[in-house]
Amino acid sequence: MVHNSVVSTQAPFSSIEWRFATSRSLEIANNVCTHALMERNEASASLAGNLEGGSLDLFADGARGDLHLAATAAAAIDQGVALSEGVCPTDVDGDSRDARPDVGADERR
Repeated sequence: MVHNSVVSTQAPFSSIEWRFATSRSLEIANNVCTHALMERNEASASLAGNLEGGSLDLFADGARGDLHLAATAAAAIDQGVALSEGVCPTDVDGDSRDARPDVGADERR
C-alpha cells in the first residue's frame, strides 16, 4: 500500500491497518493519514515515509475531499522515500513522481 491520502474528519479506529500473521511482504510507504497506521493480529509490514496524524491543512480542501497537497504542506512535500522502479510512478492525476516523492496520492507541482 503506497502513496495514499487517507482523511477522516471523525476519529476512526485507524487510517490504515494490516492484520493476520500470515501476511507477508507488505510494504506501507509514502501514505499521508489524518489518523494512525496500525498493526493487528501480529501482522508485519515494512513501513517507510508515512505521515500519520496529518491535519486537514495539508490539503487544498481536505474537509470537502480535495486531497491535492496545499502549497504549504511542507510535512508532505518531498518527504517520501524512493520506491522500487515502476512502483507507483505517477500520482492520482497521472503526473510523474520525481526523485524526491511527495507523501500521499498527489505529487505537488
